[in-house]
Amino acid sequence: IFAPEPEIGTAPQYADLVRGSGGLYRLGFGRPSLCGSLDDLRRQGNDITEEAFNADALCSAFGQSGSLGRNVLRAPSQSRLDFGLLKSTKLTENTSLEFGWDIFNVFNRANFASPDFELGSPDFGRITSTVGGPRVMQFRAKFKF
Repeated sequence: IFAPEPEIGTAPQYADLVRGSGGLYRLGFGRPSLCGSLDDLRRQGNDITEEAFNADALCSAFGQSGSLGRNVLRAPSQSRLDFGLLKSTKLTENTSLEFGWDIFNVFNRANFASPDFELGSPDFGRITSTVGGPRVMQFRAKFKF
């Protein structure tokens, strides 16, 4: 008969945040408790990609469901500016030529994705990707008839 090995080896691991609330290590499950204020939790480190929130404000208590509410943390704000120019020239009564220049993400701003909120992940609290793309320009011409 196959007997699975216990996921927790020592008593101090029951209170470990990585093991999740109640001392059960279930990746993606478990809700930690808030040990401090929401302002403490939302405080970011010097590098937002390495410390998007203060994980030291979280804790776990054996046998209890976590007290941290849902959706208390948000991703960093995102912004992007697009710009376009258009010039239309009439060639004859029924034909025209249209030129356009479009710039997407004019200021080439990096928009960070949400940090990893999954307990037990090695990237917990870190931002590992961006959303949107870099600055892109396109020139276009259209002949209308």
